[in-house]
Amino acid sequence: MLKLLGIHMETMNAFCIFFISLILIRAIAEYSEKFLSSRLGELLVKHLRDMLFREQLGWEEDKFRNKHFGNYLLRYSNDMKAVQSYLSKGWLGGIRELIFLLMGFGFLILINGALSGFYALVFVIVLIIFFLLSRSQRPLIIASRGKRSSLLAYVTRSFQRHRKITAESGQDAVLEKFDIRSKDLFDANMANHRFESVFQSLLPLFQYAMIGAILIAMEGHHFFSISSGHALVFVLIMLQMNGALKRLLKAIPALNKGRISMNKIAEIMTGAAEKS
Repeated sequence: MLKLLGIHMETMNAFCIFFISLILIRAIAEYSEKFLSSRLGELLVKHLRDMLFREQLGWEEDKFRNKHFGNYLLRYSNDMKAVQSYLSKGWLGGIRELIFLLMGFGFLILINGALSGFYALVFVIVLIIFFLLSRSQRPLIIASRGKRSSLLAYVTRSFQRHRKITAESGQDAVLEKFDIRSKDLFDANMANHRFESVFQSLLPLFQYAMIGAILIAMEGHHFFSISSGHALVFVLIMLQMNGALKRLLKAIPALNKGRISMNKIAEIMTGAAEKS
């Protein structure tokens, strides 16, 4: 592969120095990327949090009468975390993996153009399948957050009325309503976890199916003929690319969750009535 790139190592010592240098550069680059993307995510969350609090602090009292302030607490906790992941893991992480994959395809084209084209076709089909699957998660996320927001608001109201509830011996009624909301949240979360479990379990299945398709193409058709040495390098690069593909597909749920949270915050910032 190095020879294909025009890099010639005359001795093993030269190769070892080159290899160690690459490892050190990668470590420094990964640290910088992780730290800077996390910092950007925190800056975005801080900016949105500050704007959101200032906006709600200026609301008329009627808005909090129509909907208890406990329903808005989720905007400052889970939603902010989702927004941070939306930027750092979704967009920045997705772009990083996409660049790595494009570089990988460049190497594969140098080795065997026809086989690379076939791999790119299979690759795009897998991406489309996972993108369509991810769209089914949106209503599950919305339902889960709605139940969590309802439970949080009920807990807040109950604590505010603690003295009255104790004086009227109403703990049993409060606990009964809490149990109902808690069970609804559990069911909604489990539905979302079930989807994510299926989604994540399909990743390795499709990854190795792609490798299997390439191996069958190498063996079964003269159009994709390749030498054994080049075939080994081709498969090794594919294995590296599969790791990037897995991380890229994991960015899709982060984008879904972050987009929902951004919409919730935008509804408040624009003065629209927030939907549960």
